[in-house]
Amino acid sequence: MVYSNFWTDFMRQDFAFDEQGNRTEQIGTLEQPYDPRQRPWYKAAQAEGKAVWSEIYLSFSTLLPTITASLPVYSLTDSSLIGVCATDFFLPQEVSWFLRNLEIGKTGTAFIMERSGKLVATSTGEPTFKIVGDDRERLLAIASENDAVRSTANYLSDRFNDLSNIQTVEKLDFQWQGERQYVQVVPFRDGNLDWLVVVTIPESDFMSEINASRQKSIGLSFGALIIAIAVGIFTSRWVTRPILRVSHAADELAQGELDQQVKPSPIIEIDRLAKSFNSMAQQLKQSFSALRQSEATNRAIVNTIPDLMIRAKGDGSYLDVVGSDRLEGVDSSGDQFLTSNRLPKAITIQEYLLDNNKQLIKNI
Repeated sequence: MVYSNFWTDFMRQDFAFDEQGNRTEQIGTLEQPYDPRQRPWYKAAQAEGKAVWSEIYLSFSTLLPTITASLPVYSLTDSSLIGVCATDFFLPQEVSWFLRNLEIGKTGTAFIMERSGKLVATSTGEPTFKIVGDDRERLLAIASENDAVRSTANYLSDRFNDLSNIQTVEKLDFQWQGERQYVQVVPFRDGNLDWLVVVTIPESDFMSEINASRQKSIGLSFGALIIAIAVGIFTSRWVTRPILRVSHAADELAQGELDQQVKPSPIIEIDRLAKSFNSMAQQLKQSFSALRQSEATNRAIVNTIPDLMIRAKGDGSYLDVVGSDRLEGVDSSGDQFLTSNRLPKAITIQEYLLDNNKQLIKNI
């Protein structure tokens, strides 16, 4: 707590508080007289008779731009003014520090100014006052050292002519250094406090993120396309490989290679096809094996028969003579004789031979 009055000879004294808010030991004393009744914040509270914000002034002790929230205190008996309670806000140390810690895009700026155009605080860390001789004067936003702040303030002054004309939130844009600047102006009012909060962001801050997102999307799409192609190739091979095995086995089977078996497939339909093909191949192998065995048996039987055997079609047409090798050295006109005659369907070959044995023997 800091206080100064008649009983302290207007020497400001500083006291500490405990956890319960009780005043404890004195921790400091200002070396020069300090009459708070002459300060702007005291006069403002005294004049308004209620809680009020002071005008921005230079602090008595730090010489920093300061604003004070003050409240007059009156006697309960005669309502006379006892004093004024006040809280100081050092604008460079508190408001400007707050603005500097805001994330405003990559290169965006924020600043606060009064309706008069004087700077209150900025996110750039620049001073809001200038030294003229022994005095310090507050800077106008249009005279700021920062190019973005200065150009934005000039644009607002030209557009609205008078900053008092800005009564609602304004979203604007203007060209500066060949680039579009997006501006938002928000009026801030609290009691007698009337400020303008201005945020400026260059278009490149937005476009850089958009371009980065676009490149990222293109990269992801390209990656997804490659993955889709790879999956498609793998899937097609996974599907066609068992089909090609069945096709190869069928070709081999057609060439007479009966020992063909197709491996099972994880695809249900192709696995069924493979099982059907294996069953067919096994049956063909068994049939050809039985046919060869029958042919060998018949050939053995024929070889044991000493006589000739004539084979004919169902209509009696002559086919050939089984055991014709026994006719070696003999005129083959008998064979020609047989082929020139049709066997009657009503008699057997044996009967035909008995009736025509003389002619047959003669030709043989």
